[in-house]
Amino acid sequence: MGRLGRFFKEAFSVERLIGLGFLAVLVAVLMSNPDIIQLLRLKTFDYFQVLKPRTVTPAAEQPVKIIDIDEKSLQAIGQWPWSRSTIATMVKNLQDIGATIVAFDIVFAEPDRTNPSDIAKTVPGLDEETKTKLMKLPSNDEIFAEIIKRPCPAYGKTRKDARCVIMGQTHHDEATEDKNAQAIHKSIVTRAPRGMQNPDIKRFVPKVDHLTRNIPLLEQASVGQGFFSLDAELDGIVRRIPVLYTYKDELFTALSVEMLRVLFGLRSIAGFITPLGMEKLAVSPKFVMPTDARGRVWPYFSKHDQAKYISAVDVINMRSLPKEEQVKLIKNVRGRMMIVGTSAVGLKDIRATPIDNRIPGVEVHAQVIEAAARGLYLSRPGYMHGGEVTILFIVGILMIWLVPKVGAKWTLLLFAVMAGGSVGGSWYLFTEHRVLFDPLYGTVSVFLLYSLLTYTGYAKEEAQRQQTRAAFSKYLSPDMVAKVAADPDSLKLGGEQRELTLLFSDVRGFTTISEQFTPEGLTDLINKLLTPLTNVILSNQGTVDKYMGDAV
Repeated sequence: MGRLGRFFKEAFSVERLIGLGFLAVLVAVLMSNPDIIQLLRLKTFDYFQVLKPRTVTPAAEQPVKIIDIDEKSLQAIGQWPWSRSTIATMVKNLQDIGATIVAFDIVFAEPDRTNPSDIAKTVPGLDEETKTKLMKLPSNDEIFAEIIKRPCPAYGKTRKDARCVIMGQTHHDEATEDKNAQAIHKSIVTRAPRGMQNPDIKRFVPKVDHLTRNIPLLEQASVGQGFFSLDAELDGIVRRIPVLYTYKDELFTALSVEMLRVLFGLRSIAGFITPLGMEKLAVSPKFVMPTDARGRVWPYFSKHDQAKYISAVDVINMRSLPKEEQVKLIKNVRGRMMIVGTSAVGLKDIRATPIDNRIPGVEVHAQVIEAAARGLYLSRPGYMHGGEVTILFIVGILMIWLVPKVGAKWTLLLFAVMAGGSVGGSWYLFTEHRVLFDPLYGTVSVFLLYSLLTYTGYAKEEAQRQQTRAAFSKYLSPDMVAKVAADPDSLKLGGEQRELTLLFSDVRGFTTISEQFTPEGLTDLINKLLTPLTNVILSNQGTVDKYMGDAV
């Protein structure tokens, strides 16, 4: 066999072909990206954030505060939903003490059930004069709408439209539909590479079939509307928040994005796409949010921070608070954005994040804005997945070539270096650049490939030993068979020159002796003679060539 033939025989050995097939399966699984692989990857990224969460923003620097409909407020004001006139008082107080934005992580999908006209119709025993007076009073929804329309003192005369109240929207499998309210006019401009076909951002972002909106009176009075829905991942954890949604072929913004748009007084925002999906959303030159292909931002979460929360009842009853509490409240509100939400367990807005098992959903929106303000988003560029596939393929091929050639010991060292480099590189990208690279699948896959190759090589060697034992056990002593099986290369074609001792053993007068025994007795005698003789031979690493009657 020529040199080329030996090369092909070595390169395409059985163990290498098995390794190539297994590597192909591993790469195909990674490229198909099934749910279980996605979940394991997400858990890895969660662990990074657990090890190094985003530093909690100092209370004095927080751009967003949460007006919390907490247990304390429910005990003081009463069960939810509250009268819209009560909500109006809260919003008016926030406007008066300098809030720049008041956004609702709540939807007012139905008219207030405590409107005076409803009371006139439902309370029995009212006289006609009282009913007439009640019917003439403005509804609580109208009172709330008038407060929503008010220019916010925080803007003074610097803005033509100084309104600052943003209403929330949500989506469900079945929902109260849009009630014919018109969406706030704003444009979402698509930026795409030159020459890209069908540069439509709507084909990338999440689509919702049912939209729950506020009553038209409130939406028309507001300066903006935003989605506050939080879509959890496969394991129920909220990690990524869509910045845009599509509903009836129209684009809608997330609540956090809408708050930033209104804060900067913008009429349009820009979504950047590539042929692979969405890339980023630019609310302003200062606020650019990197997104995944489906238009979801990946906030870098911090621990739950109670300093973000202001009890709703304190805002409503602001003027009855002690002086020092009023000063503290004004300091916390002035110049900041406010999100009205709830931490009350009974109102069912408790979520899980990579950092906290239980956190009010409203705080997720606050953290999105904090991350935007500090430029601390996580990102996973589209090329990361391709990079993981490429690295797995290259290291896998290297393992397939080296394990049979240099053995398991040295390739184990190579695996350790590769695994350490992958984990270390991933951690470096996370801590220094907030880029997410998955080290888990590649490391586990290469280890499985290494184990398979090692086992295949061991099985091949063991098969060769068994073959050697079977071939030589008829001619050599067990010790010599074991020696040859352990080192088959010691065998040389044509044998070798050695000085040997040859022994022929026979029983004198065996014919006469045999005539005195029955066949059974003679067999027993021969065994008693040949067994100890054989043991002596084998103990001295001799080889029994044959037995001939009484002769050895």
